[in-house]
Amino acid sequence: MQNIDRHVDLWELFPFTPEVGYLGLTIVSFFGSLIPFVPIPSFVLVATMAVGEQFDIHVLVLIAAITSTAAKQIIFYASYGGRKIISEKLKNE
Repeated sequence: MQNIDRHVDLWELFPFTPEVGYLGLTIVSFFGSLIPFVPIPSFVLVATMAVGEQFDIHVLVLIAAITSTAAKQIIFYASYGGRKIISEKLKNE
């Protein structure tokens, strides 16, 4: 039996991450969190971008946290305002 010593390079699996950059993470994290009930996990992108020294892990985490929070706030206020509109329509009928 042959001993195969081969490691998997994450850059081979996700070759798009160096080109994506911080702006790409911002877009993926925001729109991934904006779509309710269909999560697009941006943590996979954060994890692959965190490997190596090309990106600062602290900046990556801050971007992901801030954009995800902003998207969830939009969903909250839209549903809160929608509830008021629907309840007013039901009262008028």
